[in-house]
Order: sequence, then C-alpha cells, then structure tokens
Amino acid sequence: MFEPDESMRKADTPLHPAQPDLTAPGGQVSRRHLLAAVLGTGAAALPLPASAAVTADPRVVFDAAVLNYLLKFEYIQVALYTNALARFTDRDWTTFGAPTARQTLTEFLSQEQSHAATLQDLVRRLGVASQPDCGDRFTRFRDIPSFLSVALALENAGVSAYLGILSMLRTPELQTGVASISSVESRHAAFIGVLSGESPAPAPADTPKSRAEALGIIDPYVHSCD
Repeated sequence: MFEPDESMRKADTPLHPAQPDLTAPGGQVSRRHLLAAVLGTGAAALPLPASAAVTADPRVVFDAAVLNYLLKFEYIQVALYTNALARFTDRDWTTFGAPTARQTLTEFLSQEQSHAATLQDLVRRLGVASQPDCGDRFTRFRDIPSFLSVALALENAGVSAYLGILSMLRTPELQTGVASISSVESRHAAFIGVLSGESPAPAPADTPKSRAEALGIIDPYVHSCD
C-alpha cells in the first residue's frame, strides 16, 4: 500500500477538480455542513470524487494514503478503550478516585469508532481501499495506572501524527475534516493526562512527529496483517 512521505509535500500545482463549497457566506466554515460532512453519519455528505480517472491522480492517491495512515491510530485507540472498558468497572474507577472516568472513556470509545468510520468512508470515496484493522497486541491491563500510561502515550502519538501530516493533504475539505478530528484527539490526550496526574497542556505548542516516529510508538501494540 502506498505510504505518505514528508518529501511529497504539496507543490504549487492545481488541486483536484473543483469541490462543492462547504463554506457559508463570508468565507466562514458552515458548522452544519462540516459536522454533517465529517462527524455525521460516515461523512456521507462530503462530496468527493471517486471515478477511475480521479483515482489515478497521484494527488488523490496520496490523500488516501494519508487518511489510511491516520486510520492506524484510530484502530489502536478503539482497541485501547475497548480493552480498558472490559477490564475496569465503575467501582475500580471510584476506588482510583475518578468515579466518572469510565463514562467519559465510553464516550471516547464511541468518538474513536466514529473517527475510524469517517476516515474509512473518506478513503473509499476517493476510490481507494481503506487500511484494514489488523487487530491489537494488548494484554490484560494490570491496573489503572498501567492503562493510563499506555493511553497517554498512544493519545499523544495520535495528536502528533495528525499534526505532522495535516498540511500534506491536498484537498481543502479533507484538511478541514481531519483538523476537526485532531482537535478531539487533543482533548482525549488532555483528559488522560489529568487522570495520570500530569498537566493537560504541558507545552505551549504540540510538536509534530514524523511518520516513523509516530508509528514507532503504536507499533508494539498493533498486530501484523501479514
């Protein structure tokens, strides 16, 4: 499968064929259209071309590769919260001192599932096969602190991955949609940081990671598709 690379950043070339405008009068992004397009029912409202001719466009193939790269992070985060919710009860979290945490993590799982489904649909609408979910290598978490340690590392890796690759997307609508997912990932990382006893915002600016750096963090937890 084609993989995005930092050396292939967008040049001063035309973008894809003109896309329908998702902006409101005055150039402001329409919240209704954005939510419907990106965070709604599988991004069905986002009008992206999927013809064979467009799929052959290397810029479209590249955008699909970027989305498939991000899917790897969404899959492992879905697995992370699925495992944690199966492992720890409300009583466990109450004993830990965070009685409402399990409900919040349940919401996080739903959001990660929505992110994955949205990215899958966007890739398919570009006429490319979506990255499969190869499963995970999580074992039973020993205790809540051990879960939080892994969760913080994976959520921060996801934030850095989105940040590092966002500007590489060639389609403006995709940039907007991916940015809206990235901001939610940042909130997840902040919440996990607070539960871990760390600052929710340890630096004035997040640092993007290269593809190799970000994948190096999640790879120990991802099962091989081979």
